[in-house]
Amino acid sequence: MTVCSRCGIDLPGFGVIYGLVVSHLVDGEVEELIFCYVGGCREVVLDGLVNDTTSPLHCSDDGAALPSRSVESALLATDLDPDGDGARFLQFCYAGGSRDRLIANGRTT
Repeated sequence: MTVCSRCGIDLPGFGVIYGLVVSHLVDGEVEELIFCYVGGCREVVLDGLVNDTTSPLHCSDDGAALPSRSVESALLATDLDPDGDGARFLQFCYAGGSRDRLIANGRTT
C-alpha cells in the first residue's frame, strides 16, 4: 500500500493515476513522493507554482531555462492534467527555489 506524502491516506498504488508523483534529489539520493488527488493534496502542493508550462526544458514556476529535464536540474513532477489531456510533466528548479516552495507546501506541520 502507498501512502500520500502529505495527508497520509492510503492509496491503492504509486503513480499518476493516484496523485502527483515527484522525484528530486535529497543529499545526492533520489526521493520519490506522491501527493493525492482525493484529499486535495496535489492542489495544495502546486498552489501558485504552475505558471509556465511552455517546455519541459523550462521551470514550471518561473520559466527559467533548464539544461535538461533531469533530477540533477530540477524536481520532476508528473500528474494527470487537470484539463483532461493525459499526463502533464512539470519541473521545479533547485536554483530558483521553486522545488523548496513545493516541498514546503507538502508539509503538514
